[in-house]
Amino acid sequence: MKQKNAIILLTVMLILLSIYRLSFTLTDRAIQQSATEYATDKRGIVNLDKKQKYLDSLWNKPVYNVLVAEYTYKEVKEMSLSLGLDLQGGMHVTLEVSPVEIIKALANNSRDAKFQQALTLAQKRQATSQASFVSLFGAAYAEVAPGEKLSKIFTNTTTRGKIDLKSTDTQILDIINQEMEDAFDRSFNIIRTRIDKFGVSNPTIQKLPGTNRILVELPGVDNPKRVRKLLSGVAKLEFWEVWETQDLIPYYQEFAAYLEREESKNQAKTGKKPSKGDGGLVAKSDSNAQKGKDPLVADEEDTSAIARLDTASKKTDTLRKDKPKADSLKKDTTDAAGNLAAQLMQPSYEGFVVRTRDTARVNELLSRSEVQRLFPSNLRFMWDVKGNEAAGNITLYAIKTGRGGKAPLSGEVVIEARNDFDENNRPSVSMQMNATGARGWRKLTAENVGKRIAIALDNYVYSAPRVNGEIPNGSSVITGNFTVNEAKDLANVLKAGKLPAPVRVVEEATVGPSLGKESIQQGLNSMLLGLGLVIVFMILYYRSSGVVANIALS
Repeated sequence: MKQKNAIILLTVMLILLSIYRLSFTLTDRAIQQSATEYATDKRGIVNLDKKQKYLDSLWNKPVYNVLVAEYTYKEVKEMSLSLGLDLQGGMHVTLEVSPVEIIKALANNSRDAKFQQALTLAQKRQATSQASFVSLFGAAYAEVAPGEKLSKIFTNTTTRGKIDLKSTDTQILDIINQEMEDAFDRSFNIIRTRIDKFGVSNPTIQKLPGTNRILVELPGVDNPKRVRKLLSGVAKLEFWEVWETQDLIPYYQEFAAYLEREESKNQAKTGKKPSKGDGGLVAKSDSNAQKGKDPLVADEEDTSAIARLDTASKKTDTLRKDKPKADSLKKDTTDAAGNLAAQLMQPSYEGFVVRTRDTARVNELLSRSEVQRLFPSNLRFMWDVKGNEAAGNITLYAIKTGRGGKAPLSGEVVIEARNDFDENNRPSVSMQMNATGARGWRKLTAENVGKRIAIALDNYVYSAPRVNGEIPNGSSVITGNFTVNEAKDLANVLKAGKLPAPVRVVEEATVGPSLGKESIQQGLNSMLLGLGLVIVFMILYYRSSGVVANIALS
């Protein structure tokens, strides 16, 4: 009897667990259906951009409750069944990192006729050869310029310290190969970051061995134009000044007062008070969350610092004013600004800390023209590229824009970046700029001693180190609580300005949902046929016992 009860209990638990897991898939499909209905006009035409904005607005908002647990749309997507391209449709894209552009950049865009001829010849041969493009280029140059060395083409400011007139062709080709691999890894990471912000459930992103191509599969995606734009853009590296949080408190207080007024209006209309911890304000139904904005990303604290390399001539320690305790800043700003603003955007020394679940709401608020007028005209908000998943919050950086909204320094001035170790044997990143960059970097660091400078790629902040002192020669070291891999990733990000690696779509296929429905139906038919054959076999072989077994099976 006890054994029977245990079997019944186990069966019930398995059924409940199955229902629980399937409920996420049903919720996901219901939201997708709502998005489609929302984006469908009177003529029955679906506006894909409008549909995507609707889904983006829900990405970090709670959409499903199980008892006391709340799940955002992102979590629902992650826990729903993954059908894959063959079942639910989507996009299959093959991307190629352009080796030609990288070689041109290393050659400082040389106009040498034989160099250009060798590139053209290598491109033609690549179509019918399995060899790497660098090998084909080396052979092509030796053919069109017999007896001439590659060093005369590749000895320039871009390759200073790596290639000189004494370098052999073999050494130069090895260096080009290494730079090509770094550019490929950088492009792969950038594409992966972009897709993570795209909001696709269970995407497939993989390098194709032996090639400079990347395979991307995006199940459920139905907007090819947006995907092409997202994947093929060239990454843009920029250096930005960062507002000090204390300087923004008066504007933050005006923002808090605005939230209080809006909440009073909402309460007057609905007669309801906001539940504790909900931030007090609901995003508009038409959701401008993604209009003209970047997708929202997460953050973790970055305590890195920029230091000089020329320590022999100047002191390494820099005097700076002691910061007040973080608790006092939190208390002062919360008391001054009110609970609604503090629940949504908690001031910190890095910027504003936002709960992950509130990012869509904050994004919608900051996109409102009346809110933008509350802050300085030269302020632009950017999210950090990483998230503190354990704490469940992200940091919003307050970026100080220059004339015309441009960054004071762009990534093209970076000529070298590498991961290293500092004097305390901690992972660090060394960065070297050209003469133009060194002048701009000297001015930028001199004006921001004790303040942060944000390093942003694709409008996401990868690091925001604090300046210890003026850096006169363009040589900098970024230190902090890095792991070796994080230092390597940051060095690779800094190289995005030095060697832009355009990515182009070489193959694209859109799989329609009809293929998925057909595959599902074929699977069901196969299952029913197999089950039927088992039932028939049981009856024919075991006769009455087989009938009993079939009844028990049903």
